[in-house]
Amino acid sequence: MTKKWGFLFLALLILVACTSPADNPPFESTVVTTSTAQWISTSTEALQIFTYTPRPSATPTLSLSLTPIFGIASVITRTPSPPEKCPAPANVSLPDLSMDINNPSFLFSPREEKVLDYLNQGGNPSNLIAALRQTWTREEVFTKHEVIKDLTGDNVPELLIIPSELYIFGCQNNKYKLLMTKISESVTFNHITLQLVAIQDMNLNGTSEIVLANFGCGGMGSGQCLDVYIYEWDGNKFASLIPKWEGYEIGASMVGGRISEYLPDARIQDVDRNGTLELILIGGIPNSWYSDYFYGAPWRDEIDTYRWDGQYFVLLKTEFSAPIYRYQAVQDGDRAMLRKEYDKALAFYQEAIFNEDLLGWSPAHKERSKALHGFTWDFDESYKGTPTPMIPPDDPQEYPNLAAYARFRIILIHLLGRHMPEAQIVYETLQEKFPAGKNGHEFTLIAQAFWDEYQLSKSLEGACTQATSVAEKHKDVLKLLGSDYHNFMQDIMYEPKDVCPFE
Repeated sequence: MTKKWGFLFLALLILVACTSPADNPPFESTVVTTSTAQWISTSTEALQIFTYTPRPSATPTLSLSLTPIFGIASVITRTPSPPEKCPAPANVSLPDLSMDINNPSFLFSPREEKVLDYLNQGGNPSNLIAALRQTWTREEVFTKHEVIKDLTGDNVPELLIIPSELYIFGCQNNKYKLLMTKISESVTFNHITLQLVAIQDMNLNGTSEIVLANFGCGGMGSGQCLDVYIYEWDGNKFASLIPKWEGYEIGASMVGGRISEYLPDARIQDVDRNGTLELILIGGIPNSWYSDYFYGAPWRDEIDTYRWDGQYFVLLKTEFSAPIYRYQAVQDGDRAMLRKEYDKALAFYQEAIFNEDLLGWSPAHKERSKALHGFTWDFDESYKGTPTPMIPPDDPQEYPNLAAYARFRIILIHLLGRHMPEAQIVYETLQEKFPAGKNGHEFTLIAQAFWDEYQLSKSLEGACTQATSVAEKHKDVLKLLGSDYHNFMQDIMYEPKDVCPFE
């Protein structure tokens, strides 16, 4: 929750401006599930069959790989409930579902009562959907979903509609009831509220989950606050599969859009290839219309992965899109090490050392980025008539220190894998390339303190204690890894203890 409120603080700073609905195109829900569920009825009305046809993903499939922690053998299949009986089909006139012109509202309510009456008289849900679609076309409703599918596991289909809020109608004791209602927590200027992400059995227990995306925030950040909810029928109600926070039902959160899109994105995908599906959220860039310049910091797409742990979908890890700046590759390596993804960490460190396409970052680069913000958006009158700010030269201290630090971390990876000869080679290379008097030598000193202690004790913890002690004396070089001129919302702000985090 801390991260979300931090983003909301940023959002408050940009909500002073407004945007019109025309400026914000409707969100295209990313759905990766398909369904052929159909409603079969003997009603005398002309029968129309509707199927749940997801729209294609607007963004590429993620190529993530995780080590499975939830074994497929431990999945508990839910015992199907006895089939519920529904009202007998009858020839019933469709209700007038038009909005009350004397009481206009973004919400569909109270028209759900008309839907319930129609169904309980034996009306055909498929024909009801046809009427709803005509109504939503007239009212120019942006968000509209309709699904006829078994959501309770009794082989009797329920009716789910989302005009702007969620309604699920299902049969109990020969009568239709409203099994669930969810109203969006906010209405944005572009009317983007609740969206259906997917309906699929994500945890393989035999009952489909309903994945809902709720878009909030207003003003210039309209729709950039995303909360995703996952519900499953527990035999009595649709229960949330996201852990509560201090007793309150919450969703998986993402605040901010993407590099390529103004809005954040939600999708489901089996990223660890164990059969269960993960929830993936992508975004994290406040007001991504000018993300390259916002607060003068480099922004990347944040990728949050939520995985089934046997009871809930919980946050497994946070990653970012591919590094553009060299320090980002170093930080990605550090994050991967903390997750014990050592092969991935090694690849990031090697990229930081050898990839000549990675860019440098410095206080001068940040000042240029801030100037570009003013130059592009003309919020600052002083930039009128001035030439486009030029790219400054790289800080000559940055690359040597990042490369030296990356080599020190590679030493740690080899020792964690009990590859002493490889660690020895990297340690000697570090000493050779960064001797006294050259940029990067501070990390040679840190590595030397670590190495000497490790040779004596064979203890990573003890060696890290010595390395941290030396890092305390050279805090200035840590600024090159991540500090006040980097992205304080996405980047690591380094302290001496972060250099060797195995104490």
